[in-house]
Amino acid sequence: MMVEALRPQRNFNRRFVVASAAVAILVAALAAIRIGPDEEPDGSPAGIISAVSRGIDAGCSGIRVRPDDDLVAAVARARAGSTICIHRGRHDIGSRSIVPKRGMTLIGARATVDAVGNISALSKIIGTSTNGVIDFKRRAAGVVIRNLDISGSTGTKDDFVGATKKDGRGINGGGGEAIRLRVSFSRIHHNSSLALGGLGRGAVLRRVELDHNGSQSYLGCCSGGIKSANSYSVFKSYIHSNVGNGIWQDVCGADLVVAGNRIIANSLSGVRYEHNAECLGHASITRNVVVGNNTAGETTDAGGIIVNSAPGAQVTLNHLGGNGALGISVHGNRGPVSDTSIRDNFLNGDQVAGCEETGVECINNANLQGGDRTALALVATSAVARGERVGIGGQIAGEVACRSSQEILVQTRTSAGDFRTITTSTTDANGTSQTSLVLLRETVFRLVAPASGTCIEAVSRPATVGVSP
Repeated sequence: MMVEALRPQRNFNRRFVVASAAVAILVAALAAIRIGPDEEPDGSPAGIISAVSRGIDAGCSGIRVRPDDDLVAAVARARAGSTICIHRGRHDIGSRSIVPKRGMTLIGARATVDAVGNISALSKIIGTSTNGVIDFKRRAAGVVIRNLDISGSTGTKDDFVGATKKDGRGINGGGGEAIRLRVSFSRIHHNSSLALGGLGRGAVLRRVELDHNGSQSYLGCCSGGIKSANSYSVFKSYIHSNVGNGIWQDVCGADLVVAGNRIIANSLSGVRYEHNAECLGHASITRNVVVGNNTAGETTDAGGIIVNSAPGAQVTLNHLGGNGALGISVHGNRGPVSDTSIRDNFLNGDQVAGCEETGVECINNANLQGGDRTALALVATSAVARGERVGIGGQIAGEVACRSSQEILVQTRTSAGDFRTITTSTTDANGTSQTSLVLLRETVFRLVAPASGTCIEAVSRPATVGVSP
């Protein structure tokens, strides 16, 4: 089935500000319920909820390692299943790598996540080893990494030395040795190849920030945020500004879940799900903000969400825009793309390709556009109608991209009929900004860029599952 999609605006570039105003409609009976940082539902289309993880500041019954201690040696001496309490500060491990053992927990001090997804972790590990800052050189199942800032792995790919493809990873899974790895409240950044690569089956990333990883040397094979040829899941995370793909499941990776993330300004695709004729698999790519990827300007096989020769993809309720040539693409001749559904996504000027492929359905993908801006779809999900627990009560979100030099004003209408500014969203170095707000009743809100006027005006109101343009 083929769907029509408006052509993306040609003048979408880094001068644009992508501002997401996410409005959550709270059910009064649930308003007083406190939800812990690990207990909130996954996949909220309103983006990432700010949170704090106290880490060892709340106490740690394990092996304490301070910045002037030898962290690598402490982990090496510890038994399998030990907890390593990594105190706040800079832990510079030089050209060595931390080698975890089965069931270990590596936990740092306090870490915070803001509403955009930026993570500040006070326990910082810096290492330059080509083998990775953390290297699973031996099989280790059930390792937990929490509240850490990990950076610095170096490497340069040599086309004549295949082993160099595994260099330069923040966390090196050792080609499948990291089984059921859990990573949360951690930032992994500025590594030469990947934030995480070569993981074993069943990894779960929750509330992580993967940014500024990858380099020109590794493009094509192994550069970006995360890449693995095994099953893994990514929830409520911020994946941005990587060289290459943000999230990449390679051939025969089986199951992939990508839900409730902000995936922005990666040089190739935001999400890439890839298999071949020998592999079966399933992917759920849902309720993500996938905006401004493909900064390299590739015209084929790069964009927002790419499904390449892989079956069983469910791509639903994602917010897209400014992803270059393609918002969502289903294609490939190395394997079937059957049992694939592209449904209820907000294209915001992006295109969908591949709906004519056998076994691919494209339904209710909204595309609104106007004037000098890419905009503007409203999405709502109903926890009752879906039979799912999505946020607290219903939820609605509006997105906009418009010209602005510095800031976006988020305004609501008062009872007198005028508008007042309730918050100001300042752009980051990538020209990206996101603001989340909570309203207790039906409210008219608007986003205003001082340089160009009102970008969007809409009503926050409950709605049924699907797209409400």
